[in-house]
Amino acid sequence: LVSPPSNKNIIGCKWVFRVKENYDGSVNKHKVILVTKGFHQTPRSDYNETSSLVIKLVIILFVLF
Repeated sequence: LVSPPSNKNIIGCKWVFRVKENYDGSVNKHKVILVTKGFHQTPRSDYNETSSLVIKLVIILFVLF
């Protein structure tokens, strides 16, 4: 771990959990996503620094094999 720069705002994140259900109400799958708390951003300072990395299992398998 490193100390954050004093001139930058630290933007937090949180995990969002969701349960996808079938039409009959049974559980289909559980989904999880990591999102940033964008309301902590300051104009003209932090807007270009938030990134969202999305990797699908198919891409990982393609790179490995």
